[in-house]
Amino acid sequence: MADLDFRPQRRDALVRVVRAALRQTPAGSEVRLRGSLASGTAGPYSDIDLLWVVSDEDFPAALARLGDGLGRAHRVASVRVDPDFALSDRRRLVFVRLEDIPLFWRVDIEVRAASIADVEDYDTDNLAARSEEGWSRPASALNNAIGAVKALSVGDLAGFDGLVERAYERIRLSRQPGVDDQTAVVRLMDACVAQDPALSELADQVRQLLDTLATEVPLAGGYINEVVRIGHTVRRPVGPRTPFVHRLLGHLARVAYPAPRMIGIDRQGREVLGFIEGVTHSGGHSDEAELRAVMRLIRRLHDATEAVSGLSDPGEVVCHNDLSPRNTIYVGHEPVAFIDWDLAASGNRIRDVLFSRSARDATARALALRMGWRGMKTGRKRDASGNGLAGPARADQARAGIVPGRGSDEATLAALDREWSAQDRSPASAVALRRWATWPAWIASVPSSKPAPTQWPPGHLVVPRSAGRRGHAGRSHAA
Repeated sequence: MADLDFRPQRRDALVRVVRAALRQTPAGSEVRLRGSLASGTAGPYSDIDLLWVVSDEDFPAALARLGDGLGRAHRVASVRVDPDFALSDRRRLVFVRLEDIPLFWRVDIEVRAASIADVEDYDTDNLAARSEEGWSRPASALNNAIGAVKALSVGDLAGFDGLVERAYERIRLSRQPGVDDQTAVVRLMDACVAQDPALSELADQVRQLLDTLATEVPLAGGYINEVVRIGHTVRRPVGPRTPFVHRLLGHLARVAYPAPRMIGIDRQGREVLGFIEGVTHSGGHSDEAELRAVMRLIRRLHDATEAVSGLSDPGEVVCHNDLSPRNTIYVGHEPVAFIDWDLAASGNRIRDVLFSRSARDATARALALRMGWRGMKTGRKRDASGNGLAGPARADQARAGIVPGRGSDEATLAALDREWSAQDRSPASAVALRRWATWPAWIASVPSSKPAPTQWPPGHLVVPRSAGRRGHAGRSHAA
């Protein structure tokens, strides 16, 4: 069975064990992280890249003992040496597959003698250092298939094509034109097993990975688009506002704001976004700490997009315009990211404070009042141009004075005050409405990363979480 437990903390523990084992083989050697683990950009599927530096005298013995040394820390399934440096006197590249861990977590160990520890091109062009003796072309091609499944599951189509093409070349075959991606990988695996039947068990595991991680899984909960998950990506139809949303997500990624990562466009013309682990829910917030964390996310978004040419103009910032617990990803009780960015646009900070997707029941309405969010009574649909709201939803906004780029904040507050007062004349609601104007200034005072003030604005309501928190592990899908 293919191991599908990709928890980063599990890989981190494995890395510590492997590094400790190498440092003792021989004792005193140095093991450095490389690649995405070293840069802090590793995703759940990232493999383990290491540089192992040993003394020149210990270099031959270290190579001979590498498999046994790792075996004392974790069972070793296979050890292969890259043919490019197989005869180098001071450099090797070794590929290690460990038992009972995800196939994506291959351990790539570059072994260097201390005298060339920082010489990146040592023996790169030395043909005498190259040897294919003991190198299995089918095994190498099958490992390329593993990499191709990984590339497919993270939306890296160029990487997928390159890996598949090189794998077919390695076993002296050609990829059949017009064949879909999954079929190309299956045929590649079948050809590898035909040339080396000993690879059949590994090929079965790769097939399970392909079936699990490269298959479309519909995601529930989307209001606007049909959305599917493939591996660690989300695929969504593009629309007229897609270019703006992609520019926004690119900017948010550059400033390290938590939002879906824009990856590209797939072969079906859908946008490919990074998947964010977590759940959404439709109830209120469980406590004030959770609500403060939501406010910090809002404040960070506004700070990150203030006065950004091509995004925030002509307003102050970029507003999400669709904030609600259903568009917030939670890990435990901690909100970690907003999703569904289709309606994001230039605006003033107050708009995100006033806006909410739904306030149909008493709990949700109280939440909306407490957070200063506008309650929508109708479903949201796009107009014919795809650029905004249509029908009752647009009229609902316009009636409240929420028109993107138009009207004053004071007028919007007054309009909302009148409408909410007409809808809900309860004493608690009236108190909240009278204090509504304190919210914009209060949120502006909430630091983006430090704890929020301990005192809430006067008149806020205590809102219990509605029964039956319903989360979607895959709802972290939308841009």
